[in-house]
Amino acid sequence: MTIPVHPEPGAHPRELRWIVAPDLLRFVGRPAAVPDALGRLLADGRLESVVVEPGAVVLRLADGFAWRAEGPAVRRALQDSLARPEAWRPPSDAAGSSDVRLRAVAERVLAGEVGDYVRSHAGSLTLLGVRDDRVLVALGGSCADCPARDWTLTLRVEAAIRRLYPELMGLDVRPRRPGRPTEGASAVPA
Repeated sequence: MTIPVHPEPGAHPRELRWIVAPDLLRFVGRPAAVPDALGRLLADGRLESVVVEPGAVVLRLADGFAWRAEGPAVRRALQDSLARPEAWRPPSDAAGSSDVRLRAVAERVLAGEVGDYVRSHAGSLTLLGVRDDRVLVALGGSCADCPARDWTLTLRVEAAIRRLYPELMGLDVRPRRPGRPTEGASAVPA
């Protein structure tokens, strides 16, 4: 079975961010081990690094290698390795925990299109905490008292996080003002 992947430019010219199914690899960070051909590309020095992000695998070629020449082989190696997600070993630190993974997802969502949407309306959205598959955010600026805030939180923020982290149990909002708690305010620590 061929796993679909889509490359996007990375932060560095030798880096590509390969978009994958969001629930394929259930950890974030540098894997302790990657299987098969992808592992061999790391071992032989063609790949400098492999980093798992929510819904993506970021691959950086070693110095002296170019995507034009290495791209097809790297794509095949990545697809072959992704066909066996159970063979990927998560980092030995806490980066494999669900809270760390959810935090990475929430940060990505808030930094992306959803955050852009909120900022375009003179609002702000701040990640305050993540615990037990719940996310706590604070709305500021014009969004704090906007009549459409619940719509934005549910249909934009929560939906975007849930696409990348289907296990999401809920999105909670810090109370707008002291004495006016938002319904469902979270027990997630700030």
